[in-house]
Amino acid sequence: MQTLLDVTQLAQMLKIEVSTIYDWVHKKKIKYIKIGRLLRFRQEDIEALIQSNTYEKEYVR
Repeated sequence: MQTLLDVTQLAQMLKIEVSTIYDWVHKKKIKYIKIGRLLRFRQEDIEALIQSNTYEKEYVR
């Protein structure tokens, strides 16, 4: 079974405000699952989001 996070858990995990999560949902910047009125986020989707927004500093000599 997939691990689902709620808004509070996700905000704590990413160390950001809950309002930022809601803003990302509204702007469709983050994948989510809606169960009735509840929002849930798959752990795999969050890991992919982190990976896609990770930038390596280029080494310049």
